[in-house]
Amino acid sequence: MPNWCYTSYVCVGSERDTRDLYEKMRALSKRTASLLPNDFGKEWMGNVVAALGGKWQDIGAIAAYCVFPKKPCIHVQRTLDTQLALF
Repeated sequence: MPNWCYTSYVCVGSERDTRDLYEKMRALSKRTASLLPNDFGKEWMGNVVAALGGKWQDIGAIAAYCVFPKKPCIHVQRTLDTQLALF
């Protein structure tokens, strides 16, 4: 039986940067398949790291974002939640 972990992140930055992050994450969520092979699905944080030009191996991205706002807000802060199951 897995142990579940839930984490909330608050992304703070300029409106341009937070909107860019939102659009990338939304595009990943709308894909028919994951950007990279993984066991978490298309909303895996490693896909976000890759979409931003990084390597998921460098940061150990092993979670999936599970609660994501469906429309952008005009604030310079975004909140997203992740969940992780450890076996």
